[in-house]
Amino acid sequence: MRFESSARQLLLLTWPLLAVIGCLMLIAALGVSVMSTARAYASGEGLWSKAQKQAVLHLVRYAETGAEAAAFVALLKSESRFAGVG
Repeated sequence: MRFESSARQLLLLTWPLLAVIGCLMLIAALGVSVMSTARAYASGEGLWSKAQKQAVLHLVRYAETGAEAAAFVALLKSESRFAGVG
């Protein structure tokens, strides 16, 4: 009888602590997920910006020189990176 009472007291004492630990683990996992998402967004935005600048550079170069074939191929390469293809 004494053993059952002691085990019940131990259970009543530990379950709130286990619940708090579970909540903290959930919050930590959510934080890691948010940080990973933000990092991926910033990285993608940087790549998009660089590809856009290169596409504008190729279009300006084409407008100045009129060399269609080389400028068009260079533009297509930069646009494929701009769209996330290459």
